[in-house]
Amino acid sequence: MRRLGVLATAMLAAACTASLPGARPSPVGDLAPRTISAHSPIASCGGAAQLVDAPEEPSLAVDPADPTHLVAAWQQDRRPAGAAYGAAVAVSRDSGATWKETMLPRLTRCAGGPYPLVSDTWASIGPDHTAYVSALALTAGPPQGYAIVVSASRDGGSSWGAPVVVDSAGPPRAILDKPSILADPRRAGRVYAVWARFALNGGDQVAFARSDDHGATWTAPATLTPGGPVETQNNELLAPAAGVLLDVFAQGSPLETNHEGQVGVLRSTDGGATWAEPVTVASFAVTQTTDPDSGTTIRAFGQDVVAAAGAGWAYAGWFENRRDGTSAIWTSGSSDGGRTWSAASPLVQESAQPFLPTLAVAGDGRLGAIWYDLRDADAGPGLGTALWAGTSADHGRTWRSRRLDRPFDLRAAPVATGTGPFIGDYEGLVGLPSGFAAAYVRTTAARTPDRTEVAFARFR
Repeated sequence: MRRLGVLATAMLAAACTASLPGARPSPVGDLAPRTISAHSPIASCGGAAQLVDAPEEPSLAVDPADPTHLVAAWQQDRRPAGAAYGAAVAVSRDSGATWKETMLPRLTRCAGGPYPLVSDTWASIGPDHTAYVSALALTAGPPQGYAIVVSASRDGGSSWGAPVVVDSAGPPRAILDKPSILADPRRAGRVYAVWARFALNGGDQVAFARSDDHGATWTAPATLTPGGPVETQNNELLAPAAGVLLDVFAQGSPLETNHEGQVGVLRSTDGGATWAEPVTVASFAVTQTTDPDSGTTIRAFGQDVVAAAGAGWAYAGWFENRRDGTSAIWTSGSSDGGRTWSAASPLVQESAQPFLPTLAVAGDGRLGAIWYDLRDADAGPGLGTALWAGTSADHGRTWRSRRLDRPFDLRAAPVATGTGPFIGDYEGLVGLPSGFAAAYVRTTAARTPDRTEVAFARFR
């Protein structure tokens, strides 16, 4: 499924940690990259075109009341045609030093549930330690249908309830895509969900729902945009200040490569009951990353807009990989609850192609970022691709950056049909009291196709 995805559901929540009673400090210091995904728990499922040991597209959440408590979720054993045979969840209670992985139960058939496939997992944690994971579930066809579902864990991720359906649709009505959720960092039990709804009559809308009982029941889905020729995607929810809820998204007419897109923001001050007219943060060229040697495409689209909030600020990020060799990742910030936004500032500008940025805000107010970078492409192995990290102490105007992990061969990643090597439409990053934690995908060996792993690292 095309993104959105991002990522920063609970990134903003960590910014509140320093002021929460009883919050425990995160261990000081970096944590070297380590693998947190295990051998596929559903390897014997036997799905058609099942890519065993190919975890993809992790989301990462941090507990706003306990920054040592982290939850990651990702697609397990994805297919080249899209969607996976299960959703894996990993929990850490020591700031990422150790992890315990399980399959999200009663979701896909490979994990005792009703749905053949699942995609677009997104994690968030509320202030009472309740963990949530949303997903796009695909129903059996023909015709194939879609469901936005949310699973909740009242014990922080040790055990999970059955997924609750927030919305469902299918041809000839609509296609649903790219859900994300946000557990309100200040109000226990309240959870917000947002997703893209593509009506098959040509209309396209942002859809939204809210739960006030820990995800047990949800309001009827509401549409936040009127529909029509403007395509919206990659919705991400933020709560930069008490009483303020933002939805940051990409839009375009159409939102496709080689067209112009915009970063848009919707704003609510009543818990999502009503929304102000959208604000445009910036316009950008929608591009797609390519292999610098062969010119073939990589599954990393410029529409993959990301966002984060904390310390009273909200941020948006996006990338452009232009064929004239001027590639960049851009960020913009808002200090007034999303009403106005700063001019775009470059996180990185280079002739190589940086792609798939993710943002987060630390408790000390610093803005953090991770992204993949092809500046090591010629050095290898294979198509040398490395994860980079950056921090900014002036709201994204200037950055200190470094390579976070060793280069890996991107050509060894699973190939998404028609779009190229795929490691996700988003990766995971959260803010800690004085640093950042990242969950991301890397391939395991050069020229060993379709083998990936989810890695984790901390940096300051």
